[in-house]
Amino acid sequence: KVLKVAVCAPLTGTGARAGTGFIESTKMAFEDIDYKVGDYTIEMITVDLTDDPEKGALALEQAIVRDGAQVATQGWFTTGAMASMDVVARYEIPYLFNYGAGQSIDEKYATDPDYYKYYIGKTYPLTDFIAVEYRDLVVEAMESGAISGDKTICLYGEDTDWARSLGANYRKYFEEAGYTILTEDYFAAGTTDLYAILSKMQAAGPTLVAGTINTPATAAAFTKQ
Repeated sequence: KVLKVAVCAPLTGTGARAGTGFIESTKMAFEDIDYKVGDYTIEMITVDLTDDPEKGALALEQAIVRDGAQVATQGWFTTGAMASMDVVARYEIPYLFNYGAGQSIDEKYATDPDYYKYYIGKTYPLTDFIAVEYRDLVVEAMESGAISGDKTICLYGEDTDWARSLGANYRKYFEEAGYTILTEDYFAAGTTDLYAILSKMQAAGPTLVAGTINTPATAAAFTKQ
């Protein structure tokens, strides 16, 4: 007996490096169990979700219709995850552990839980939860003296549902704690020239910066610059 598993990740576009990591690590996991689960042999079908949700959804649909995928797993971008939800609902196959994490996924699921019941195991928590936990960490660090300075923050992130959702919740919870948001900027995923935004933040003079970047090349450029 054969179980055909569509392993989905962006292999082209801005998320390609992360996507390649997903595919290779999944291969390692399957190799570790000799591509066996129970009395089934796993046949892995690689699906390039790209960074375009429409193209990714079409690729997943082709894996189901043309290649006979019976279950899907993995994934990266929120927009891609939302498009994939409709595909697996239409064909009634389970989609396990997509890493798309934006709050819009939860909101879409809540519109029709029965229809979207095949989308299983959202991996990351809501940005609301993440933001309040980081806020509490910063507040404790300030109170203990581990961090010194005034209560000022600059927010940043890629122009994605995930980053904007996290930024909105950072603003909400830090302002509740008496912090002032000096700047808030978003940039296209894959951007590697961040000097203008970093100069703007430096000129504002915050005690802290907070944000999120999912594209490895952008994260490396942000850290270096």
